Parts: sequence; C-alpha cells; structure tokens
Amino acid sequence: MNKIALDVPEEHLKTIESLNDISIVTRYPEDIKALVKAFTKDRVGDYLQKTKKVLKWLKKDERLKK
Repeated sequence: MNKIALDVPEEHLKTIESLNDISIVTRYPEDIKALVKAFTKDRVGDYLQKTKKVLKWLKKDERLKK
C-alpha cells in the first residue's frame, strides 16, 4: 500500500490481509475439502460484505479512478 501512498484504515487492512491469506489456500486443490468445510455461508457472506466496504472505500480515491 505504501507504493501509492494510501492511508489504509486498520479495518480494511485486516480485510485485505485475510483475503490474501485465503487466496493462498485456494491455490492448493488437495485442500479443497477442508476449505469447503471451513467456509460456511455466513463466513463467505462476511467476507463479501467486508470486501464490498474495501472496494467502496477505494473507489473514493481520485488517484485510483480511470
């Protein structure tokens, strides 16, 4: 985040870190059964809600608009 000088709120930083950790897990198909068990509908909904908040926050930054 420092390369573009974004002051990321702690809440959003935690969400981004969590999403990064999840993406690492999904790269290994041998763990898919455990992954499916771990990600309940509620947990996935929580990640989706938090991700939408991060995206909404990012879209407010003029430097990131196309």
